[in-house]
Amino acid sequence: MLDDPLSHMNRFNHALAAFSLGYFLWDFVDCKQNSALPVL
Repeated sequence: MLDDPLSHMNRFNHALAAFSLGYFLWDFVDCKQNSALPVL
């Protein structure tokens, strides 16, 4: 696993990565719409 981390990718890991990315994108958009992010 340390030699080639992509050799252990399976359907669960793909689903987990897709869910995590989707959740964080949705959270970012939600925070942006509700102005929860500090103004830079």
